[in-house]
Amino acid sequence: MTAIRKRLPDRRRSINRPVQIGAITATGTVGFYPDDEQIGEIFLEAGKEGADMQRFMADVATLISIALQYGAPIERLAHSMGRMPLDMVRPEDLDGRPKMGPASPVGHVLDWLLALEAEVMAQAKEARVAE
Repeated sequence: MTAIRKRLPDRRRSINRPVQIGAITATGTVGFYPDDEQIGEIFLEAGKEGADMQRFMADVATLISIALQYGAPIERLAHSMGRMPLDMVRPEDLDGRPKMGPASPVGHVLDWLLALEAEVMAQAKEARVAE
């Protein structure tokens, strides 16, 4: 079975938002499919043009965009990323439930996209109710 890539049209709605990736604040541009408002692409700008971090973030955005266009849900991508405790693990946290967060910049970006997707879907639902 071959997956089909659903490309975005040349003209589409997009939004720009800041995204916190560890200690770095980047700018994320997200493009949406016009028929269902699903996220279909992302561009990230972080650091100086030509810098290693900028190239890394551009590659991360390209990989995420291609995965989305082939139908991979953001939630599944985010869930697949490594996690680590957000704070020092204390003895009382050893019951298996320390608060976890992304272990890499890729995880941070996917968590940000997941939250943005929920926000956009809630706004779309409110707009439909108001009609």
